[in-house]
Amino acid sequence: MSISKNSAGTSRVLKIMVVDDEATVGLVLARTLDALGHRCFVYPTAQLAWKAFSDGQGDIDLLITDMQMPGMSGLELLQAVRVKNSRLPVIVMSGSVHQDDRDGAMEAGANCFLPKPLSGEDLEVAISAIFATPTN
Repeated sequence: MSISKNSAGTSRVLKIMVVDDEATVGLVLARTLDALGHRCFVYPTAQLAWKAFSDGQGDIDLLITDMQMPGMSGLELLQAVRVKNSRLPVIVMSGSVHQDDRDGAMEAGANCFLPKPLSGEDLEVAISAIFATPTN
């Protein structure tokens, strides 16, 4: 069975971990990513996502995480994931669009920073750009 290019421009179904403490945001992102032809795994906290990732359930192609969450933040999750897998593409999203937040996400190793609310087009463009890069 061959997989044709999906609407995000990748030639495969991506396994994407979404981390957001707002259940509605996680649900909307999951539906959007599913509509783009990907498999999505949603976690309500960075701690649960990190546990799944570090226990080997984190065989994923892309991490999309909220920046500000109670307990472990999205940036802390990103830093922990980078220790185990320095090449995993990561999109950080936030309702805060201050330049310091963008800079902090990129300095922590994010491939992309997206302000909330996200549109399906925002996600599609970001995913296409990340996976168009030859190193991914």
